[in-house]
Amino acid sequence: MHQEMILLRRIADIGLATGILFLMAPWLAVYAFGIIIITRLVPRHRSGTGHNLLRIVQGDYDIIRRKDVFFVFYEDEQSFAHTFVMCYPAWHFRRIAHSTTLTFIEIPLFGRVLKRIKLPITYMLLNSLVFFTIVLAYAPWVRKSVSLVRGSDPHHTGFAAMLLGLIADIPYCISLHAHYGMIFDRTGQFYLSGLPNATIRMFRLWAERLVLAHARSVIAINDYIRQYAESRGAISCRVTVLRHGVSVERFTGNDNVAIRARFSWGDSPLVVIVSRISREKYVFDIPMIAQIVARAIPQAFFTIAGDGPDREAFEEALAKAGIRDTVRILGFQKQEIVSSLRTAADVNLCLYDGYSLIEAALSGRPVVAYDVEWHNELIRNSKTGYLVPNRDVQSAAEAICYLLRHPDEGKRLAAAARELAVRNHSRETVTREKMAFYHSLIHGAN
Repeated sequence: MHQEMILLRRIADIGLATGILFLMAPWLAVYAFGIIIITRLVPRHRSGTGHNLLRIVQGDYDIIRRKDVFFVFYEDEQSFAHTFVMCYPAWHFRRIAHSTTLTFIEIPLFGRVLKRIKLPITYMLLNSLVFFTIVLAYAPWVRKSVSLVRGSDPHHTGFAAMLLGLIADIPYCISLHAHYGMIFDRTGQFYLSGLPNATIRMFRLWAERLVLAHARSVIAINDYIRQYAESRGAISCRVTVLRHGVSVERFTGNDNVAIRARFSWGDSPLVVIVSRISREKYVFDIPMIAQIVARAIPQAFFTIAGDGPDREAFEEALAKAGIRDTVRILGFQKQEIVSSLRTAADVNLCLYDGYSLIEAALSGRPVVAYDVEWHNELIRNSKTGYLVPNRDVQSAAEAICYLLRHPDEGKRLAAAARELAVRNHSRETVTREKMAFYHSLIHGAN
């Protein structure tokens, strides 16, 4: 009976989605044609008051505020007079003036009841159609007010950036911040999930090849992501590596004694992790690593600055391992606290990180990292830190114990890591590279 209900629901889902598609397709075609005509009649943005950037990103304003990552958007300040950030999927339909140079535009998901009653195909189709209908409505404004559109993945936001760029006849680029295929393979999750995995995988690969193969310009945050982009059809000469930029000053002159006193750590050996608490970040390896370290060095503490969807399950794993007193979760913290935590650590542990790995290398404290994706570009084993085999909790724990017992070796590795991070990721260097890239993209198109 249960299987029959699932089959009937699946048939109803496919039928409803097909009906919506056939009903809306002709109207959307007429609507899109009208938008194209109207947009081309609008005069293109003039740069007399400076160029403006539109970034289309996943997520919403409240998440960005809770994580305190506005600095990611301010990195473009020197290249643009104003940055607009279109956030999707959000909970509200609103426009937020965060500052005189940064404005957020939120587009929400619709029909959440469809997901609750388990009609995932209809839910995904409806939201895709509504999202792109709203995006198209912005095309005349984009042509009039924006100099460059930047998507932030090869799926919805990348396709939206490509649409707006082509319709408004302005330059656009797609920035890649992760290997989205590997994330899906590890978690089976997609940000409009609910479909069978095989269906999502097919849609994801189709979208990635469509967006990246036709993109006029692709930004990769490191060499590993550049290779991923090219494997999905991006043309090599159109892929530019623009690394994350981090303020070096954030990791200089911090009061390590004060931050340790604030969290009552004293002089205890401290291992710091800065990560979202979700399975794709390998956080469920932490209880096993901490358990091994605690047996060897009982006075050691682990602390995690971050939060996420799997926090409750993670806390249960800590309790099951009997190390609730060894591992402390601080939740999301302000950037100045994160910087102080990094520099106060005896060891920084990075299991699967992006921006956070750069911060760890800049901290002047030794790093232990998994050998996964791009980590070896910054952490070179026994030279700028210890790079252990991916998911090898025993090796990670042994590396941590060794560094806690041999602080001089840690200082040597940390100094080399900081030197490499400053050379490749200092905000001044990255800002100059971004300004040159944006200038060539805008003026080359014009």
